[in-house]
Amino acid sequence: MTSRLLNAAALALAVGAVSSVLAFVITPQSVLALDAGEAEGVISVMEVLTEEFGESMTTDAAESFYDYDSLDSTMLIEEAGFDRDSWIAAYEAVSAGYMAIIPQDQIDAMFAEPLALLDASELPEDQKAEMRRHVEGLMVEMQALRERGQAHADVVRPFESRLAALFAGSFGE
Repeated sequence: MTSRLLNAAALALAVGAVSSVLAFVITPQSVLALDAGEAEGVISVMEVLTEEFGESMTTDAAESFYDYDSLDSTMLIEEAGFDRDSWIAAYEAVSAGYMAIIPQDQIDAMFAEPLALLDASELPEDQKAEMRRHVEGLMVEMQALRERGQAHADVVRPFESRLAALFAGSFGE
């Protein structure tokens, strides 16, 4: 029984990590073209805020970081030239662009681990099937996000190493 609970907990954590990366896919913003200055602004602000906030960058955290920055009175986002709406749009464009430039084998590996844990678990088959459908849905959402991010891929590509560091905790690296 303990092994079953541990397997279920590990699987839930793995699926949760993938889910948190993809959460904003459900409510996409319409984003205008992102330019290099906006991308640099988002990334520079996030390099400070992720350290202060103690959280890595995820695709769905634009509003959380904006609120944190506003409440903390640092106003880094405002100083970088963003209001709430432009911050959210630019943050989400940078996030989607970064997802688009991650090599497909890394994306596949991100989903392979939770699926392997699921297959190895002692969960009943009906629960496995339900969780497998959930992970497969996340895979479809990730593909849609990557496709939308193609519009911003060339803009964020020069910042790839900086973004990898900002998103590292999201992928368990």
